[in-house]
Amino acid sequence: MMPTASTTAETTGVYRHNPVAQPGNNTGIIARVPWRKVRTCTIAFVGAGFIAAAIASGAFIPTAVFATAGLICLATALCQILHPSSSTQRNIAQLSPTPTAGSPAQAESLLPGSHCLAASNDRQSATPPIRTVITGNSRELPAIAETLQGILKALGSVTQTFPSFSRFCSAEVSKRFLELRKRSRDVPFGQNLNGGACARASAANFRNYALSKHSNISCHEAYCAMPGQAYHANYIDMHYGRFIAAQGAVNRTHNRFLQLLAVNDTSVSVALVTENELKSRDNTRIGPTDIDKPKTIPALEITTTTGTETLPSVSVSLVGSMDLPDMKLRIDQLEINGKPHFRINEMGWVDGTANNPVRLAAITMIAETLRKHPAVLERANNPMVVNCNAGVGRTGTFIVASDIIRHYGQNPQGGPLDIDSKILAARQRRSLKFVQNSLQYQNLVTLQESRNAILQAMFEAGV
Repeated sequence: MMPTASTTAETTGVYRHNPVAQPGNNTGIIARVPWRKVRTCTIAFVGAGFIAAAIASGAFIPTAVFATAGLICLATALCQILHPSSSTQRNIAQLSPTPTAGSPAQAESLLPGSHCLAASNDRQSATPPIRTVITGNSRELPAIAETLQGILKALGSVTQTFPSFSRFCSAEVSKRFLELRKRSRDVPFGQNLNGGACARASAANFRNYALSKHSNISCHEAYCAMPGQAYHANYIDMHYGRFIAAQGAVNRTHNRFLQLLAVNDTSVSVALVTENELKSRDNTRIGPTDIDKPKTIPALEITTTTGTETLPSVSVSLVGSMDLPDMKLRIDQLEINGKPHFRINEMGWVDGTANNPVRLAAITMIAETLRKHPAVLERANNPMVVNCNAGVGRTGTFIVASDIIRHYGQNPQGGPLDIDSKILAARQRRSLKFVQNSLQYQNLVTLQESRNAILQAMFEAGV
């Protein structure tokens, strides 16, 4: 085994942008969001109600209580109007140095709603180097670290704080997302393996072998990505290739997940599961955790609607890992039945949030770079397996982002993709929660509309 090796990718600094900041003034006001107005009006209304109740009350003590409560509510509402909350006003550093074309700074400054992402007080005037620690005897990972430095610079130059509320979306995108939801159709009941048609052999297999993590998530029988419905995963066809949307593995489904990778001969998989989620009960890391200690998964015989199928045994070993602890990112190089497999672990994207467009693009670019690595190039067009916990929200967002980036790679001067049609089709195979909320959708729209600014530098550094 090689001794632990370390490489460091330096970052270029941190830029901040606020489109409403006045020239010569480093303070910008972030527009107050509608819910604050609603809250203020509600407090005022409640206060007025208390006072009205006090007037209507004949007894002295109830009158005093109601009147006092009403005055407090009205005073609070007035204070909110005259003195905005600290969360609506923050210091924004001036742009320094001036961002160049295609730089992460320019990309971030062009993002719709970027003031919501860039106004984090957590950002410092100088970004420390990104620690990249490589362990194991992998010959590929050190070279990959060098290749990814440009992408990692982009990744290190943006805030790691992800917005989690849809109020940050533009009204136009929110409306578009609602219209998309109205047009969406769920997996047909009779073909949903998690539906009520449990008498079918395929549904029985699904219950016995897949052991679904979230039983309310649909899985279309015809597009199930595992023979005999032995894992909760669906094929998702995009403009530029086929993906597999899968539920995250737990201890009892760990072996089935590895068989999913082996059966589909996939070269790259992506896990969108945070460190906290991995530490929670029953969640598990895929593959061995010790270098060069292979694990063998026994063959599994399954009775299907067409007869008996045998899932082959799988041999898997961990060749090496590349850890970026500051970025909450790890890349494992596995060998599955003697073939190399890269597994990306994005551990910073919290369930229900949307990531941010630049980080989403960077992680997706890393996956695309690995997919075209010489060690796996002959299998580059095999499905990429993507999972979060349920395999719908973060998973769907990542899959659509990958399609946008593949489109840009082949048509850098071309127009935008029709992502709506693919989301609609994926929901009929997977779940209505594929791309789960309007903020995830907002970031896909942002990535598509600002793809030149976001992706140019990354493509020059990576793929």
